[in-house]
Amino acid sequence: MTRKVLLIKNIDDFKNAKFISTFNDCEIFSLDIETHNFLENKKISHKIGERYLTKDDHNKIYKHTISFYNWYDDPSIPKKFEFEKFNLLSLFDTSELHHVLIREIYTFFTIKRIIEKYNPTKILCNSQLYNIVQSISNEKIPCDVIDHLENYTSSPFEQYSFSFSILGINLPIKLSRKKYLKIKNFFESIIGKLFDLHYDIKSKKDSVLFLEINPEQYPYLLQNIKKNIVFLNQRRPAIWNWKSIKLLKKYNCKILNPKNYLSSDKKSEIHTISQKYLKEIEKFWKNEEIFSKLFVIEGCSFWRNIRDPLLKIYQQRLEDYITLVYFSKNILSKLSITCILSLNVFGETEKTILTGNDNISSILLEHGFTNYVSELSLLANSSMYSFFKDKIAIWGPIQKNYLVSQYKIDTSRILMSGSPRHDDFFNVKSNKNSSKKTILITPGALDEANALYDTDNFIRFEKLLANLFSILKNKHNVNVIVKLHQTSQKNN
Repeated sequence: MTRKVLLIKNIDDFKNAKFISTFNDCEIFSLDIETHNFLENKKISHKIGERYLTKDDHNKIYKHTISFYNWYDDPSIPKKFEFEKFNLLSLFDTSELHHVLIREIYTFFTIKRIIEKYNPTKILCNSQLYNIVQSISNEKIPCDVIDHLENYTSSPFEQYSFSFSILGINLPIKLSRKKYLKIKNFFESIIGKLFDLHYDIKSKKDSVLFLEINPEQYPYLLQNIKKNIVFLNQRRPAIWNWKSIKLLKKYNCKILNPKNYLSSDKKSEIHTISQKYLKEIEKFWKNEEIFSKLFVIEGCSFWRNIRDPLLKIYQQRLEDYITLVYFSKNILSKLSITCILSLNVFGETEKTILTGNDNISSILLEHGFTNYVSELSLLANSSMYSFFKDKIAIWGPIQKNYLVSQYKIDTSRILMSGSPRHDDFFNVKSNKNSSKKTILITPGALDEANALYDTDNFIRFEKLLANLFSILKNKHNVNVIVKLHQTSQKNN
């Protein structure tokens, strides 16, 4: 019996329902919510691929993802990628790596379970899914590539999205990382000079270094730290808007941009060094045998699906990594920095600066909800606490008890500071002249990073919101505010 299967993911690559309907002799499987919605709207019969995953499969996806965090430490990886005692391969943002991996591993498990349970005799898919099918079936199942369906693997951090409102009209703008950083560096240079915000590296005053922190969210903290404050923001600039500029001026804060403190000769030297390392990485990347054995799940390699996007990231960012390392080891280490404050230890800036200046005391500032109940204890495995060895500033006793019991962290390392970002909210007095009641709805995003999401969860979530809004619609004197969780994921 012939059992042909058509696997579809990333519906953005084609919108032609007639094209899909030509495969009427195939069992069609959607692999994400967007594809399911598209097929559903076009009344094209299909199965939801994620329904072939069990709860245990979702846990396995997450466990496998975090197991590859430190892939560069494997004995099979040579040590020739070190610069100033930094492994350049290790500087890639761990959160970003997590997103790249979990997308592919999730798709890998879904297709593997479909093949195991449906037992197809032939599969049709795009070139990206083709690699997964060939690895799982050991090239024993005939598989045809459909050119209409293109490669979709990329990092969600490769593009920056912004939204500007002009005359009540929302104008979304998207920029590549490269263009964004060019604009960001130019903007920082001009604004820094105009408002005298650039840090003088000859200064002998003791200073606290804020890593990748938005000053708008921490005015209370800026007000109460009685030392000079210096911001090092490689991602989002500390001088993002007029409000942040005024805050920096008010509290006499300064900004650091590594490239502003390097001579033209040094920048040229760093470029030459980065090209040398890049050639070594590109040469090593061709070693299929090593990587295919390293990135293996249930006896099947998924290396070919992450090979190109990972290499592209190193090609685009290696010079930035080397610039950060040089700045950290040769300039920042000589400044009068007495303490470093950060929100995580996974980012490229945080990894480089914290590792390169481990002689300077540092504080990890708790900024989100991370109290895991027993049902979600698995998610604690990707927590940053096991990677951080200095002080941790937390909200209160619940968090303290969790860190002591779960991570065996010495109480001398724990600072119960409250939340500098949120505590001031409770000092705001609202005007209650209006007879209307305000209902604030804060739906959390169904985050792909935890591997617990699937198409059915999205369907249930949408029905829940629809029912909620239909009830509120009939309520009088009610003002409804919906605050979405900020995320780069399309499903938000």
